[in-house]
Amino acid sequence: MTLDELVERAGGLVSLPEVCLRLNDVISDDRATAEDVAETLRADPALAARVLKLVNSAFYGLPRRVETVTHAVALLGREEVRALAVATAAAETFRNVPAADVSMDSFWRHSVYAAAVAATLAPGSRRTGRERLLLSGLLHDVGWLVLLHLEPERARAVLEADGEGWERLHQVEKEVLGFTHADVGARLLSDWGLPQSLWEPVAFHHEPHLAEAHAADAARVHIANAAASVRQPGILCVEPGEAFPVLPEAWAAAGLTHEELTALLPEAEDRFDETLEIVFSGYTTIY
Repeated sequence: MTLDELVERAGGLVSLPEVCLRLNDVISDDRATAEDVAETLRADPALAARVLKLVNSAFYGLPRRVETVTHAVALLGREEVRALAVATAAAETFRNVPAADVSMDSFWRHSVYAAAVAATLAPGSRRTGRERLLLSGLLHDVGWLVLLHLEPERARAVLEADGEGWERLHQVEKEVLGFTHADVGARLLSDWGLPQSLWEPVAFHHEPHLAEAHAADAARVHIANAAASVRQPGILCVEPGEAFPVLPEAWAAAGLTHEELTALLPEAEDRFDETLEIVFSGYTTIY
């Protein structure tokens, strides 16, 4: 099955809720106001509530509680609210995709941990772009779910292949499949109409040096995935105690050092359980 065929089949398996598709249309309209965005999101009260919970969580540490979606849009911006809405909606959508022989609880704990770390690595005192990084970190491995569901034999062959480290396994994917789980995840996000700033870090989270417009964010998601693979192993496990398997060039692209990552991890870990509960609507144990 080619990448195009796989993504087409996946489109019938996982799709964003209608409110997110309308949100994309509204945000793409230059004439739309913050109230238009808020009104669209309020069409799904459960999703709007999760977005507000996330805005009011420790991720932001805001001095005052945000009570309305309109206030959230005004405070964070339209693109940022879209990223938060899509992150929570997509995670809920993908949560129902069965993947044989994979612990889904481990998979999502890994993904949420990566999201928490990625958002913490956003640059500057105001953490610009943390919402985009949250979404890219959360969904960086969803391509594996699609592969394990639609191409289980070839996906398992990749995971069981002998190799040394991530990069060898990434090459095995290309040899066996002709593409990678990162390609699948990024294509799905792109087909949902999401901007390059959201799907490119997913596409290149194993090869951040190949990213074009958003190389720094791709490097941050790469680093977050490495940290998560040590602290919260998902499909691909790292031996306990192993150093973060980060490509040397990724540190420079992200503007980080190993020491800075280590110093930031407690902050991300403080937010992990809360983020897990918010994203999955109260499920601290996902499965």
